[in-house]
Amino acid sequence: MLRPRDTIGPYTLIRLIGRGTFGEVWLAERQTALLTTQAALKLPHEDQADIETLRLEAQTWLRASGHPNIVPVLDADVFDGQIVIASEFVAGGSLKRWLQENGGKAPSIDAALTMMAGVLAGLDYLH
Repeated sequence: MLRPRDTIGPYTLIRLIGRGTFGEVWLAERQTALLTTQAALKLPHEDQADIETLRLEAQTWLRASGHPNIVPVLDADVFDGQIVIASEFVAGGSLKRWLQENGGKAPSIDAALTMMAGVLAGLDYLH
């Protein structure tokens, strides 16, 4: 069981962001001699850790990067048997959280249109 302050390769876990069928996503920090950066680490459950499937996912994610509405992948590796896919950490949270914070709906029509325009721009880029 992972806990805050555990390390995986060059990453130190800060807090759990989410958990699902596939695995967990953690906010983590990576410290170098010159810089400390934050990343979202996707850590698959051991029974979901098919290395070839995850390699394809990471490669697909890398090809999809390059648009402001697509969170870029930063790293994908295996550290002491733990598969890690690191992406940029988006501090604003998820669409689900945004909706929850606003009573299950957008706070205004303009906010809804702005959010949907961003989602659709990202989807258009992927296609």
